[in-house]
Amino acid sequence: AGGVGGTVSGGSISVPGGYGLAGFLALANMASGMGANGLFGSGGLSRVVADVAGVAGQGYGAGGSGGPANTTNRAGGAGTAGLIIVWEFS
Repeated sequence: AGGVGGTVSGGSISVPGGYGLAGFLALANMASGMGANGLFGSGGLSRVVADVAGVAGQGYGAGGSGGPANTTNRAGGAGTAGLIIVWEFS
């Protein structure tokens, strides 16, 4: 199963993170799960090459993909920071 999305608290508009996608193994080829998309960013792409690190998310609030591994554990890609927009009215 993919990872759980991030949580939020407070604010006028709160959008929690989405779930990452699950990886799979088919005919000895490992594919990692894609990172979750955010409202302002795209999740890291799935990797099909074995034994490499995952791909980092792009933009704001996006998850990194998993790192596919056949022989050695690999790190997933880094997620990106969220976004806070402050509007000041006078």
